[in-house]
Amino acid sequence: MSESVVIIVPSQGKSVRAFEDVAKKLNKTVYGSRATIVKTTVTLSESSADVAFTKINGNRFLWDTEHDLSSVLTISHSFICDGPNLAYGAGNERYQTWGSESGNCGVLSADGRAFWEMVSRRMSLDGKIILVGCLMGYEDGGANYANAVSTATGKRVYASTNLFAAGNADVVIRHIRSIEKGKAISPMKRF
Repeated sequence: MSESVVIIVPSQGKSVRAFEDVAKKLNKTVYGSRATIVKTTVTLSESSADVAFTKINGNRFLWDTEHDLSSVLTISHSFICDGPNLAYGAGNERYQTWGSESGNCGVLSADGRAFWEMVSRRMSLDGKIILVGCLMGYEDGGANYANAVSTATGKRVYASTNLFAAGNADVVIRHIRSIEKGKAISPMKRF
């Protein structure tokens, strides 16, 4: 297994400590402590939502320095079309900065498309994106967030078709270990 893995967790909103703990245990158990854990911080202005990335040790994380990533994971709350929620419970939909267009689950927002296309350029040819959270693979009228990410990136994307205990390390480790061995187990699915 390649050592080039990035695990993204929110630093704002509900359950952030649980998501960070899951990322640390996942890194140790599945990735041999070789993954880079990155925390997001969203700053809202009247017209934009800017996302900053910081390594778990407090150093700034720069996507430009990453190459040949084998896996990029997000661990967060989510709901059907919104993608990873970077500050669940903060009361503002703009914390789902990488979500879908309003009312169109199968089409990423401009910010969502830009982010995932940038991530895909940092990945190896056979790299994969793993979206850990509720319902990002749930089909809403035939469309879903995970498929939209896969279409935008050309990468294999794994996501849950149902509710998912993203804050439970045992559950996440079991599912990610299986995905890294080439087989998703329900409710995770490949798109």
